[in-house]
Amino acid sequence: MSSERLRKRGDVWYATVYTEQPDGSRKREEFTTATTDKAAARAVLVQWERAAAAAGDAPATTLNDALSAFLEDRRHRAANEDLSNDTVSFYETKVGHLVRIFGHELLLASFKDSTRSWRYIEQRRRECVVDRTIEKELSVLRSALSLAKSRGKFNGDAAVVVPEDFQPTPDTDEGRSLTRNEARKLFALLLPDQAAAAAFVLATGAEEAAVFNALREDVPKDLGAQRVRVLVRGTKNKHRFAEVPLVTDEQRLLMAYALRHAEGTDGYLFGAARHNIRRELAKACELAAIPHCTTHDLRRTAGQWLIDLTIPLELVSQVMRHADTRITETIYARVKREDLDERILDALPVEYAKSARKARGRKRSFVDTLKIIPEPRTIAVTYEVDGVARTLTEWSQAVGISKATLHHRVVAKGLSMSSAIALGHGTKGKALVDSMSATHKDQRRRARKNDCRTRAANTVDSEHSVDTIRTKRPRPASDAGLENKQFKVPGDRIELSTRGFSIRCSTN
Repeated sequence: MSSERLRKRGDVWYATVYTEQPDGSRKREEFTTATTDKAAARAVLVQWERAAAAAGDAPATTLNDALSAFLEDRRHRAANEDLSNDTVSFYETKVGHLVRIFGHELLLASFKDSTRSWRYIEQRRRECVVDRTIEKELSVLRSALSLAKSRGKFNGDAAVVVPEDFQPTPDTDEGRSLTRNEARKLFALLLPDQAAAAAFVLATGAEEAAVFNALREDVPKDLGAQRVRVLVRGTKNKHRFAEVPLVTDEQRLLMAYALRHAEGTDGYLFGAARHNIRRELAKACELAAIPHCTTHDLRRTAGQWLIDLTIPLELVSQVMRHADTRITETIYARVKREDLDERILDALPVEYAKSARKARGRKRSFVDTLKIIPEPRTIAVTYEVDGVARTLTEWSQAVGISKATLHHRVVAKGLSMSSAIALGHGTKGKALVDSMSATHKDQRRRARKNDCRTRAANTVDSEHSVDTIRTKRPRPASDAGLENKQFKVPGDRIELSTRGFSIRCSTN
């Protein structure tokens, strides 16, 4: 191999290769080997040449070309509503890391095995990234290579990009499923609209975006009909915008609860819950002394509860509106290990498990589903001013003072609503004065200071000299240049308006 095909730019070696053009000609191009060692650069070039020979002189497509084509395809699918814009943003973030570490001029032909992938994994681990995230990034690369192969730009095996030995644990720890007892506690501590939204998610497996978009007309009025379907307006992809059947008594009970307590206006099913459901769930979990949960955990719970009722996984996947059952099985809903033998036994026909059923010795214990849902906590707290009773939110809207400011004055400071309104707008986040006037408070403050000075002077005349009391604490020699610094006055003294000395304040 001629050394003329390797050239150094700065500290990095570049290699010259010849690529086949569509018209049959060969084009001379230069690509980075992403290494500062010449021997390693020569090995990379040899690997490229062998890959090109094995691929039958496949076009020299760079990683940047493949990833750009992948993003263009995903954006086109988002325009056709097959994907959401959030999913496209997710892909853009992953692509950014791939280009940053691999280099945008890397040839696709260099992906002959998982060597480069392991280097990528080691680099991301040094950046303190968890393996599950790294796997998602490599999965994006695998999808980009598969797309390039389908378009004749890559002749290798895209599957080798994710090493077989690299198997991160699924994200089962990133969320959780609630027990039915935990759900009962939450319902009793949530506000009505938020409790209604939680019931809606548990009944349908809706995601947070679907809660925001839910309309009252999406839910049939007759929940006792033989066939009941609720339209769930998900946005992640075309599968998420679909009707969900309400078959179990538990689902219908939850949906009736949602309709009864939902406070939406202008056609929407929910009101305040569309914006603050996360915050209210966090508060309710804290009050109920149960682990934190999110709206996604409620969606996960909906799938798990259906699995608990022995509904087949492929049917649960349809309710959750997944493209296939893999995500349903690994992330959202799992058969509990302790229930595995019972589930298998129930799935078998009687003639194939007679002895096992007889050995069971008792009937199958059924799941304790929700029969009664606690009513949400009431919010009918009103404040009367001049004979008019309104809630804190209504007073905020009526007088033009922020709800947070009124809440601080009335709840935190203990003022009456009339006194809180009389203080005006105030400043959010700062301590507020009470109902007494500022002038009155200043007078009280000056009187306390004068009284303290008088008592201190009496103590000085009877016990000490002024010179003794004004003596400062000795400073080390290294602090000689800190004369202008102000130090904290010890706790048994008070700091007067005249800085530079402190006096003891007698309490006799």
